[in-house]
Amino acid sequence: MITGSNSSNSHERGPDSITAALDLLLEKIERERECANRAGADALLDGDYGGAKTSMAQSEILTEFYGKAAVLHKEWRKLGKTAVLNGDGKIGSGRRNFGKLRKGLRTPESEFIEPILRVLVDMGGQGRTATIVARVGEIMQPVLHNLDRETLPGDGKPRWEKAVNWARRHMVLDGLLKSDSPYGTWEITEEGHARLRS
Repeated sequence: MITGSNSSNSHERGPDSITAALDLLLEKIERERECANRAGADALLDGDYGGAKTSMAQSEILTEFYGKAAVLHKEWRKLGKTAVLNGDGKIGSGRRNFGKLRKGLRTPESEFIEPILRVLVDMGGQGRTATIVARVGEIMQPVLHNLDRETLPGDGKPRWEKAVNWARRHMVLDGLLKSDSPYGTWEITEEGHARLRS
């Protein structure tokens, strides 16, 4: 719970923390939807058609909720490009660095978008996460910075892999990838194909 309004902490709980919270929400919804899908599949295998129907209904609700949360996330990102909180807590224009690495020290997530789309087209429009990430990594190796190759605490994966996954999340929000793909599968949309052609 946020208490007080000390200015040194206000920017730490500002735009970046809201983005992180929305990212976390989307991730949690995705996981819940996958659990509902698995429960429905298990129920069907057991001949529990009532349980399968309940799980399908829950999955549909979660899909709808994901869509609403994705719209909020997209609107917040759009707002973040034009207005951010100043140190005094007031809205100001322009972007600020909220403790992230200086620009140019790592490859921006936006640089992974076209390679992801190209890999998906080469794979027939969809593929599994691990395969896509590996192929994108091969494409991007010549341009990755040293910091991109550093492993991050927690899962021990290199920073560039995280960037690929964050790029994917933004691509879903921007309509370049499908939001209702099965867990662990990425699928390109018509908008994604159009982005590659432009």
